[in-house]
Amino acid sequence: MSEGGDEGETKTKVGKAKVLVAKKSGPMPPVCLEELFQFLQCQLRMEAREVLKEEVQVEDKAANEMWDAYKTFVTPNLGANERWVPYHTAFGVHEFFLIESVHHANVKLWDEKRRFLAIFVFRAHCKRDFFNEAQLPHLLQEKFWKNPVEAFKNDGPLEKSMLDYRRKTGKPLLTLCFRMIPERTLKDNDANLVRSILVRTQRLLKVAEDIWPVLKDSRKNATQKFTQISSIVQT
Repeated sequence: MSEGGDEGETKTKVGKAKVLVAKKSGPMPPVCLEELFQFLQCQLRMEAREVLKEEVQVEDKAANEMWDAYKTFVTPNLGANERWVPYHTAFGVHEFFLIESVHHANVKLWDEKRRFLAIFVFRAHCKRDFFNEAQLPHLLQEKFWKNPVEAFKNDGPLEKSMLDYRRKTGKPLLTLCFRMIPERTLKDNDANLVRSILVRTQRLLKVAEDIWPVLKDSRKNATQKFTQISSIVQT
């Protein structure tokens, strides 16, 4: 889905890059650790190009040889597709949006926990304009924070704003990474799509409430927190 990720995902993508080369040079050799590092160097080089708008070179000859295959693999995920994840994930399209628009937003009404919950609201769909225009005005009101889950109730003001946005703009409400067809609960397609996002947001906000005390528990180390948070999400 995204071209970044953990080591296992990255190795898979290294293999995909090798397929492109193999078509010209013959059978694909086994993936090796050196090639993973070459792939990561290409990641950094692409990050510099896309984020800093600078062309940089690497000294590793093999990494330079991989560059053309890497570009062929990555290019379809750039731009409007929003699926490319750079080496430093904070520079990803959605991650950087959250850093600017939530983590560092100048909103006195938001404390640390409210910013945390707002992240989950966005992650239910990952569409920046949709968040800013249809949802953010509600998140800037104190009454929303009395019960965020309740604010996303069926037929409530927030759902109306979301549906109005969809019908006025006709823009997608989900990024391409959401390869899904929502369960049919309403006859109208737009209303059904909005309702599915509404329900998913309620679920994510409940998960966020469960995760928050774990995240702030000073008695647990990072590994313990990760394990418990992973369990909560999977449950």
